[in-house]
Amino acid sequence: MSAGKMTKNDEQNTFEDKIELRAIRDGSRTIAFSTAGDSDGDPVLYWYPGGGNRRLLLSYHKAAIEASLHLICVNRPGMGGTSLASGRSPADHTSTACEDAIAVLDFLGVGQVNLLFMCAGAPFALAFASRYPTRLSGQLVGIAPYVLPADCVATKALHRFGACHCPIWLSSHAASSVTSSMMGSFSSLPDSLIKSSMLSPLSPEEREVFDNQIGEEDFLLRAAWMFEETGSRTADFAVLMSRGEDLGFKYGKINGNLTVFNGENDKMVPIGAAEWLTQQIEPSSLIRLSGGSHEGALFLVHPDVKDALKILK
Repeated sequence: MSAGKMTKNDEQNTFEDKIELRAIRDGSRTIAFSTAGDSDGDPVLYWYPGGGNRRLLLSYHKAAIEASLHLICVNRPGMGGTSLASGRSPADHTSTACEDAIAVLDFLGVGQVNLLFMCAGAPFALAFASRYPTRLSGQLVGIAPYVLPADCVATKALHRFGACHCPIWLSSHAASSVTSSMMGSFSSLPDSLIKSSMLSPLSPEEREVFDNQIGEEDFLLRAAWMFEETGSRTADFAVLMSRGEDLGFKYGKINGNLTVFNGENDKMVPIGAAEWLTQQIEPSSLIRLSGGSHEGALFLVHPDVKDALKILK
């Protein structure tokens, strides 16, 4: 008897054969996390961008295997099965996210890790590096890392206005409401709209790599599967409107070798903001992605970002 055609749900179910979704209890807290890549490889703690969750590791599973890396990603408080932080301030949210990551590393028997962070995962990664320097192996890699507008004048003017002139609770709630609404209705959005909003920023060079390595159909399946995990993002946005000092870290006190990859045409993180970040932490280096977009960096489809994971060895 011939096998039936694989359905969309069947294809999405195969994703869990590539990455492992798990949860642990730490006292009264439930912490959801995932692992991907080479289970015997060098451990790397991954901090996902805004709107993401632990399922994003699927996008980096193959590259992690090729680089012999064991990727670990922890859902932040309130996201996809992870308990909310007990406190309501951005500092509480950040510190709880860091403590949850330590609990997962201890559970896995991992002593030290390198850090990989993308976009809105940046302040959490920097807070982790500041709070737990003895748990770092030494390398910090930021790909299109979000730079706090309350700290840096080179960030986008609209972001700075929200951070400096609007109450954090108001700006974060508004941004979270819009994002949550979009994520919650993802399955009902037409494919053409999804592709237009998420793929149109790619440069021709990035798009060529994207088509060869990922493709539109697989991209849509991955995105739909990722957005099945839901949760509150208000606290995440509040963190993005805060100052690093209020979140518990000072840039100059962060140890480790920082490498930042940032697209010259990034519409979210201006190249000047990326330059500012590398000037705050030593030693550091900035790799400019010529003609690169924010999305191209996050998808790892810009030719010059493909070796980013190798730095984490």
